[in-house]
Parts: sequence; C-alpha cells; structure tokens
Amino acid sequence: MSLKQFLFSLLILTSFINFAQQPVVIELFTSQGCSSCPPADALLDEVSQEYGDDVIVLSYHVDYWDYIGWKDPFGSKLNTEKQYAFAKAYNLTSVYTPQAIINQQVHFTGSNEHHMKDAIIKHSDRKEKVNVVIDGATRKENKVNLLVEFGSLPYNAQITYAIAVREKATEVKRGENRNKTLINTHIVANFAQRKSAEAKKNLQLELPSWVSINDELDAIVYINVPREGIVGASRSRVQ
Repeated sequence: MSLKQFLFSLLILTSFINFAQQPVVIELFTSQGCSSCPPADALLDEVSQEYGDDVIVLSYHVDYWDYIGWKDPFGSKLNTEKQYAFAKAYNLTSVYTPQAIINQQVHFTGSNEHHMKDAIIKHSDRKEKVNVVIDGATRKENKVNLLVEFGSLPYNAQITYAIAVREKATEVKRGENRNKTLINTHIVANFAQRKSAEAKKNLQLELPSWVSINDELDAIVYINVPREGIVGASRSRVQ
C-alpha cells in the first residue's frame, strides 16, 4: 500500500469513528412511591428490548416521594439532585415523576409511549461527536472499576459515569403501590459526574448495599454539552 493510499484509508477510518451513529440516551426519573411510575418503568424496559443497541436507558430513582408511605430502596438524594440540576439548566419550574429525558434535550411524561417512540426516532440519526469506549468494567466485591477512552472532549462537556442493575423485583408493602410486586430495570446504582478538565480514564464507583453479588450490571458513560445535549455514549457489561 502506498503512503497516499494509507493516508486515504486513515481518513476514511477517522471519519467513521467521528461520525458513527450515537445511541439515544434515555434517562427516566421514577420512584416506587409514585403510582404513575410503574407504566413508565415498563415502557423503559420495552423500548430497551425493542431498540436494542440503538438506545441506552437509565432509571434514576428519586427520594422525594419516600415521605408518603414507602421508602424506595433504590432512591437516593444524588439522583434527586441530578433531576433538579436538569430542571435548573432548562429553566423548568418544577420536577416530576415519571420524567423521561431524551439525549438531555427534550423531556415528557415517561409513560407516554407515543412521545417516547417519536423522540427515539427523531434522535436516532444523531452522529456521535465524541468517541467513547469503555475498555474495561470489572467488579470486585462492592466496587466497580472503569477504564474509559475518550476522543477529543469539548471544553464545556460533562461526563457521566454510571453503573446500572439490569433488573430487580420488589414487594411494595405500603404507599401508593402497596401490595404490588414492582419490576424495575436498568436501575442506576451509583454515578459520578466530571467536567471535561477533570475527566478520568480510570474511575471506581462503589455499589450500595441493595446490589447483590448475583445482580447483572452494566457500565454506562455519556457526555453532555450544554445546548447540544449528549454528544457521545457507550455501554458495556460489568464483568
């Protein structure tokens, strides 16, 4: 192969990497204490199965409904703060559940199947601007170690590193969903956020006590840029 042919091939490969199709990232804010949330939880799992690798879904359980009778075992203040941060960034006057956010750009009631699938279709042609590769995601006891490679990061990017549990069943004994067995999927167990200048290729996340040794876990890394939304995302199974 001549040098000219090599450089041309490299250009084509680089273009493919930089402009590959980006998975649609769906963040659902939900709670076991909310009677409107189970249909949204089911829809999230449905679109995950229907669209496969074309979507990355995350279920963030908030804690602000715990006071009405049932403490969500997966809820956390950190998740609630993340939802409030989105509301502040987009000048929303309040937060609510179930709230679905697509690529950090549009939001709607998470149980609305028409809005959900329409948004997935509209965002499915987005091209990845920042290449993200999870080279390793390994669990040791109650910690997960991540090894991540990034392309060139925008100066104002925010990187989210998350660990999600694929599925959990809970018998709810009190609150709005009492006497129901709820199936939750893609439950965010822990996450960390870093600005572009603080991006880490090696990161360790601790798992909460409700994550069992037999739970199947996924590692997700995605990059958000103000006013642009998510510009790169990747998912890998935790070993």
